[in-house]
Parts: sequence; structure tokens; C-alpha cells
Amino acid sequence: MKNAEQYLAELMKAMQDFEHREFTDAQSQDAALTELLKRPHTMLEEMHQENVTTPNYWECDCEDKYLNPVKGNIECEQCHVTADDALDARLHDVLVNMINGEYLSI
Repeated sequence: MKNAEQYLAELMKAMQDFEHREFTDAQSQDAALTELLKRPHTMLEEMHQENVTTPNYWECDCEDKYLNPVKGNIECEQCHVTADDALDARLHDVLVNMINGEYLSI
């Protein structure tokens, strides 16, 4: 199973390959760019299916707002689960639900 750094390295390599590739026409460039733009979505789905985790967040037992940064509270104020007893958070959930350590507003 790949970790987060491996996913990022794979995406960076694909972007570099695209940047250095020479295209003969705009249609082939557009097709290659379309495929490149699908990569993050595909990677997110794979991370979700493989349950790739991150040590930077932990999951408490709350239904909502269950992602907690490691640098924050060591105990959830709502469900009282502690960071030491919790699992690392799934990277997919962190990427989809948070920005700069805060939950996205929906």
C-alpha cells in the first residue's frame, strides 16, 4: 500500500512528464491534459479504498467533525476519546473535509 508521500510523488512526476512532453498539435495536448487532470480524483478514490492514513490527524467517535489535528487537543471535548486511543485519520477524509486545519463550510 502506498503512503501519502508516494501518492504526491506520483502526481508530481506525472505533472513533470506533461510539462516536458512535446506535442504535435493542440488536440493531443488537450487529450493529455484531460488525462492529467483526472489523476487527483483517481488518487483520492484509491486512497479512500485503500484507507491510507495520515499521522497528522486522528479520528474521534463523533458523527460530525471527527477529524482532530495532532497538534491540537489530545482529547475530544464532545466524545472524550483521546488521541492516544484513536486511530490515525484517513487521508481521503482530511483532504476532502479540511483546509488549513479547519473544516470546510458546506
